[in-house]
Amino acid sequence: MTKKEKIIVWLNTMKIKNYIINDDLTVTVNGDVNLRSKCGIDKFGVKFREVKGSFDCRYNRLTSLRGSPEYVNGNFYCNSNRLTSLKGGPRIVNGDFNCRFNRLKSLEGSPDIVNGNFNCSDNKLKSLNGCLKIVNGDFDCSFNRLKSLNGCPEIVSKTFDCSFNQLKSLEGSPNKIIKEFYCGNNQLTSLRGSPEYVNGDFDCSSNKIASLTEGPKIINGNFNCSFNQLKSLIESPEYVNGDFVCSGCYLNSCDLTTKVGGELLIDYRYAKRRIDYAK
Repeated sequence: MTKKEKIIVWLNTMKIKNYIINDDLTVTVNGDVNLRSKCGIDKFGVKFREVKGSFDCRYNRLTSLRGSPEYVNGNFYCNSNRLTSLKGGPRIVNGDFNCRFNRLKSLEGSPDIVNGNFNCSDNKLKSLNGCLKIVNGDFDCSFNRLKSLNGCPEIVSKTFDCSFNQLKSLEGSPNKIIKEFYCGNNQLTSLRGSPEYVNGDFDCSSNKIASLTEGPKIINGNFNCSFNQLKSLIESPEYVNGDFVCSGCYLNSCDLTTKVGGELLIDYRYAKRRIDYAK
């Protein structure tokens, strides 16, 4: 059996249609490729060049992305496999890129361009080195082992989520975030490195933050700084368009100058004495 014949057999076995076998024996598909839960495959039987739809290879036993298309016009899903590296993966993804629930320790080999969301949560990442610089959607690196944000994208167009890691600082976080910023459940002692302006929610709850100095100045959504080591709300944001939530902090005083557009939600049970709060 020739190499081309073997390729045809594999493509037909995987029920892939509308394909073209190029002269170099790479495969172009004029549509979607669905390899989801395909008998737990551990590798691709062909080398894809381009997929003009989405490429779905999640819920398998892949240990490598070798053979992936270089260009995917839709979404690329490789989550829930056994990947330890993204090398061999696509270079350009015109939709979302999802590699969560793997065994990744590094983002080396990440695509050069992702025009949708990038999700690398629930891995074993200790660093974001190798990550692409611009994400035109959400960026989710939550539930990893990150101790630093060095190497993270410079621009995230929508939501940035680095919650549930081991971060002690936000330095290195994106310079520009259009929507929400979530950094709760880390080991942060300050908000140094956070963006000055957030167009949606900002959640820094469940950390070890003792002061709101160096935090964002303007938050167009809700602000949650609950369950920290705050004793004062001095240096809180200048403007919060949504709710201002501060529960589980042993506040001594409230010199709050923030203009709050929503509700001011303070849990008095944790205060050492009753403090009168006013908008």
